[in-house]
Amino acid sequence: MIGSQFVRFAVAGVVGFVVDAALLYLALACGFGFFEGRIVSFMGAVWVTWRLNRRHTFRERPERSVWVEWWR
Repeated sequence: MIGSQFVRFAVAGVVGFVVDAALLYLALACGFGFFEGRIVSFMGAVWVTWRLNRRHTFRERPERSVWVEWWR
């Protein structure tokens, strides 16, 4: 159980890294500066990893409101 949870957590992290890099390259190609692009890519990566971890890695936790959990 713990080992498979770690693997799911690691996979979510890798997916988040790929999303981060892809969004940064896309933002730069669209004319954003580096720091503005990093804000976009960071927020996208945080959202993707949070959703993956919430749905697949830590799914045995009781369901809370998505908005309450996001702002915590």
